[in-house]
Amino acid sequence: MNITDDLTAETIQFSAPDPDALYPIEEAADLVHVPRRTILLYHKNGLLPPAVESGQGGFFFDLGSIRRLRLVHHLDTVCGVNTTGIRIIVNLMNRIERMEESGCFQRGAGESFSQTSSPDASPVI
Repeated sequence: MNITDDLTAETIQFSAPDPDALYPIEEAADLVHVPRRTILLYHKNGLLPPAVESGQGGFFFDLGSIRRLRLVHHLDTVCGVNTTGIRIIVNLMNRIERMEESGCFQRGAGESFSQTSSPDASPVI
């Protein structure tokens, strides 16, 4: 199963959040059309860390957190992936992002990952 085949523009992007804004949990729920309780459940299960956790128990989400919420909710509701599976997928995506940021891999348009170091070197995983 290729998860990206099931994703449509409507699934991923209901509305465009401001990239510099921090959204309280209620606004994040409205942006993604997910109940507040579901967001709290994702957080409790370690699938969705908030961008900022206030000392008064409130959660605030940035654009990255909103994108993660959309992905987690899609994997949960559309793809039927359980919590453990979602955690594995999210952790792997985080590792890939860190590898890209470190320059280990570069992604080109429409191509698979390519190693930027020598062909004999093994990627750090």
